[in-house]
Amino acid sequence: MALLRISDELALRTLSAFLMSGVATIALWNSVWTFTALTVLLSSAMCWEWGRAVRSQFFDIGHVVHISVISIVAIASAINSQALAIYTLVVGMIVMAVLSCKQHCFISIMGLVYIAVPVFSLIWLRNDEPYGIHAVFFIFLVVASHDTFAMLVGKLIGGPRIWPYLSPNKTWSGVIGGLASSWLTGLLFAVFFSYDAIVWLGGLGLIIGTAGFIGDLLESAFKRYYGLRHASSLIPGHGGVLDRFDGIITAVTVAILIGITIEQGSPARALMLAR
Repeated sequence: MALLRISDELALRTLSAFLMSGVATIALWNSVWTFTALTVLLSSAMCWEWGRAVRSQFFDIGHVVHISVISIVAIASAINSQALAIYTLVVGMIVMAVLSCKQHCFISIMGLVYIAVPVFSLIWLRNDEPYGIHAVFFIFLVVASHDTFAMLVGKLIGGPRIWPYLSPNKTWSGVIGGLASSWLTGLLFAVFFSYDAIVWLGGLGLIIGTAGFIGDLLESAFKRYYGLRHASSLIPGHGGVLDRFDGIITAVTVAILIGITIEQGSPARALMLAR
């Protein structure tokens, strides 16, 4: 019965992930504007989930500010205007502080940054041709691989829990399985897409997988603080959009930091070629 329950849960989770991955992949390869539109749609759902959790409101002026800022940041990144994106985020933080000053001001502002930065980073990477599509696809694959194998290995092997109070279902065996999968995904990606930097992409996969795992823990802490099991019930098998993309949020943030550290003018190229 336990194996059957695991199988059903994994099947639902995998089906949802497969459908979302298919839509995301089509949008990613289609055009930067298609990808931007999908990113805005998903990030708007994240804004709604964040505001509902923090301010206990189904929809309020904070949601309007949050979604508006994220949308402008996304468009600014799509037209390669990093300055406009940063300016919009700063102004949005000030407006959010004024409007939310009596109700969870700091967490509302942090939600703005938490969602805006990865949105900006994702679209910036996608826009960095000709390596942008591969860079974003790499991040998606690594995080998806980590999530799937961490859950599968953790359920099948079990063992000591990492942090029972914060996330009771996460085990050390699951973490090891997820990180091993992240490393292997990086290696296979390099081979499949004929990149010479095989060792680099394997190591990058390990870093991205670790970042995704940390993002999962951060979102677990957020939900624990507000007494939530899931951010919402929008996605079968996963919960909310924040639940599904928590790893992407931190993974892409770490990826863009690595990319601009190596080559500020072309972060996607830096990630794929390590130079």
